[in-house]
Amino acid sequence: TLYGKEKDSVVVKYSSLRDNTEKLDYLYKLSIHPIYKSNIENKIFLRAETSNIKPANEEEQATINLIKGYTIYFEDSVSKIKQYFLTAYQVLKKTPGSKYYAFSLDALGTLYFELGNKDSTHYYRKTALQNALLNKTGVAEAYFKLGDQYYHFSNLSDAIINLKKCIEVGTQTKDYENTALAFKFLSLIYRDQKTFDYMALCDSSTSYAYKTKDNVVITEALYYKMQCFILLNKQKDALDLLN
Repeated sequence: TLYGKEKDSVVVKYSSLRDNTEKLDYLYKLSIHPIYKSNIENKIFLRAETSNIKPANEEEQATINLIKGYTIYFEDSVSKIKQYFLTAYQVLKKTPGSKYYAFSLDALGTLYFELGNKDSTHYYRKTALQNALLNKTGVAEAYFKLGDQYYHFSNLSDAIINLKKCIEVGTQTKDYENTALAFKFLSLIYRDQKTFDYMALCDSSTSYAYKTKDNVVITEALYYKMQCFILLNKQKDALDLLN
C-alpha cells in the first residue's frame, strides 16, 4: 500500500495533469502497478478519477474501460472484468499502432492465462508479439510472455525458444526487467531438467534485475537465487543474501 508522502505525491502529480491523454496514461500506469492496484483505497481513487474524465473519442473510452477492468481485478466477477477488456479491445484493434491496443492484448492474454485458458492465452499473446514486431516496441516483453505461457502450459521446447529470443532482444533494447525474468525462467527449466548449469543463468537474472533499479524486481530475483543456493545445500550463501 502507498502511504504518507508517496501516496500524496500520486495525488499531487495527477492534479498537475491537464489533458485527457496525460491523465489516462498516468491512471493506467497506476492501475497495473502491482502494489498500487492491490489496495482498496487506491482503487477508489482510480475509479473516482476515471469517472471524472469525459472521453473525447472511442479510444479514450476504451482506455477508461481497460482501467476499470483492472480496478475490479481480484474482487469482481470474471465476466465483468472480461467485458471491460473485450469492449476496449474491440475498439482499439481498429488502430493497431496504438499503444493501448497492445495494452488490451496484454490484459486479455493475462486474464485468460490466469484462468488457465490455453487457446485464448496463446491467441492474444501471439497477436501481441506480432503487433510488437510490427510496431517495433515491447518486443522483449512479448517474447517473454509467450515463453512464460509455454512454460506454464508445459511446452518447454517453445518456452526455451521464446525466452532466448527475449534475452536476445532485451539485451539489445535494454529491457532489463524482461531479460532478468527470461534468464530466471530458463534457469527454472534447466534446474528441473538437471541438464544445464542453472546457477549461471540465475546469476545473469540477478545481474539484470539490479540494472532495472526496481526494488520489486531485485527482491524477486534475490529470492529465487536464495532458493537455488538452498537446493545446492549452500545455506550460508542463502543467508548472506538476507544481509
